[in-house]
Amino acid sequence: MTAEIHQFPASRSLHNRRVAGEQAKRNEIAEYLRTVAKWIQADDVKSEPTAVLLVLSGKDGDEVVWKGYQDNADVSLRDAGRAADSQVNTLFRRRGGNFHDRRKP
Repeated sequence: MTAEIHQFPASRSLHNRRVAGEQAKRNEIAEYLRTVAKWIQADDVKSEPTAVLLVLSGKDGDEVVWKGYQDNADVSLRDAGRAADSQVNTLFRRRGGNFHDRRKP
């Protein structure tokens, strides 16, 4: 005589809470992007942006999107990628954003 173990299906409310949590994260990201767009429109950024490189990250992988690099001799997609890489792979502490603290801790 053998017994089979059957998993109970995930409860509907648990699924709904997980989906609501994911949607809240998406809403927060979308609101942040709207804020950045307002900064750009108000010319409230240090650079004069003519292009953008954006990485959308999720549990299934990353999606890289960009706008403004084709037929634009003023900016380079390769340089933007290097700048993003330098933000991730630094050997010194950052105070935040693009400010680099090069003093030894």
